[in-house]
Amino acid sequence: MVATQDVYQSQGPEAAVFLYRKHISSFKDQLTRLAVNTTIAFKLVDDLQRASRPNTKQAINTRSNYPLYNKAALEELSGTGVIIWDSTLPLSRAYTLRCEAQHLHTPPWLHWNCRDIGHVGYILVDQYADMIINDYCSKYLHLGPDFCV
Repeated sequence: MVATQDVYQSQGPEAAVFLYRKHISSFKDQLTRLAVNTTIAFKLVDDLQRASRPNTKQAINTRSNYPLYNKAALEELSGTGVIIWDSTLPLSRAYTLRCEAQHLHTPPWLHWNCRDIGHVGYILVDQYADMIINDYCSKYLHLGPDFCV
């Protein structure tokens, strides 16, 4: 989204998304080959606080653009064997709404770091890590449900 900023401003969101799609397409074959032998996950763009800014001229700061870019990635990677990781989207949206309502900030570990409008806080990073660990644990370690939670 950042790399397509000039096109976004001069030609609109569809032209910018076209360039994003073209970029993903440029490494689609490599991902397809890798996905044959290993797990490849493509994480979609999370909802972030900075996307709430009214009257912005930046693609990355417009909430309506996230679905456009995510849809392009989903379509380009369809049929490649790449896992589209979209389960973070509702979590990031809930985090953003809570930050916007309560402006939480919890140093020193910054679990809730609502001052950083361009990233989710570590409370979500921890959740994302848990998802990855649980997926690995469930697939390969065969320890049972009590161990992989």
